[in-house]
Amino acid sequence: EDIDEALSNPFVRKSLKTLKEVPSFYDHILELVATQRRSCVTRRFLLALTSGYNGMPPIEMKAHDPVNYVGDMLAFLFRSFSMEVELTRSLLVMEEVNDDNDDDTIPHPSSSTSSAMSPMDLLSHGMSGLTRPLKSRILQVITSLAKRGEDYESDNTRTTSFIDNEEEAGSARNRISSLYSICGLLLFYHEAINKSLEKLKKKKRENATDSSSNLEPTIGSGEIDDDEEDEEFPTAVAVLDCLEEASVAYATSVRVYAAMLDSFTAGLATNENNEASLANALITLISEVRLSSPGFSSSSSSSNPSDGTLSSSSSIPSPDSSSSGSRITKVTATLTLEFVCDTMIESVLTACTSLEDSSN
Repeated sequence: EDIDEALSNPFVRKSLKTLKEVPSFYDHILELVATQRRSCVTRRFLLALTSGYNGMPPIEMKAHDPVNYVGDMLAFLFRSFSMEVELTRSLLVMEEVNDDNDDDTIPHPSSSTSSAMSPMDLLSHGMSGLTRPLKSRILQVITSLAKRGEDYESDNTRTTSFIDNEEEAGSARNRISSLYSICGLLLFYHEAINKSLEKLKKKKRENATDSSSNLEPTIGSGEIDDDEEDEEFPTAVAVLDCLEEASVAYATSVRVYAAMLDSFTAGLATNENNEASLANALITLISEVRLSSPGFSSSSSSSNPSDGTLSSSSSIPSPDSSSSGSRITKVTATLTLEFVCDTMIESVLTACTSLEDSSN
């Protein structure tokens, strides 16, 4: 906390501005700041996991609740990310604005050499320490939920009572809904991170436009080259990697559940809980999770399960030219309501022997 307050002090920003006169010193200072930020952010995350941070209980106390556990980790990630964005903006981006306003105060050398560390570099390095522990824990949760689905698939040969089968089906639906909720959380925070990055890049572009009117080039003038503009933020990539794994686990679990419907209803003498009703129970549960999840909130208005209208394109964000845009498009195609509906209907259609079954 002390170092955060120190870096936000106007005197530090003034000192960085002065150090631009000696590029080697300026770059070295930025590298030291980036290393310190990485250590500080990583230490806070590990403390939040194991001992609690800033008065909050340890996040790992909720490890038994997959959705809340992943949600708390992502919330801490975004809070840390927002703090680092503000720090980066105050240290470098705002500093460049002051340079444009105070050109007569401190003369700039006539060198076109630019800083080796851009605001995006500083932010990326500062957040890089969270990527590995966060990703490993989220993937562990996803693997655990998906592996339990494989367990009941491998045990389908054993003889069980209907009560056991009913509990097994309910447990399977809960695991699938947990995976779907985690996908929604990952979608939400991935979009939030990208929006914050876009704001930072927009500010840089505005600074570059303003400084382009100066005849004399300055060090760290805020120019953004094509490589920096197209560079993907490592933390956002890690969240997207987890999202891909979660969507694959969700799709696999839905298919396994559909294949196991016949086993879930084994020994059932009535039609009260047949294949169609079990399929309908999963579709209803996924629809409820979708309506309550922040990751799908932007598309819930155009996809209304109550009136039977579904739109696959409504849940897919506008793709961009980057690889992350195409990956998001593939992921969200799996997370549409059409996917779970088509999978369930295809599985139970052959089991429907009456109009009452089909109405379920």
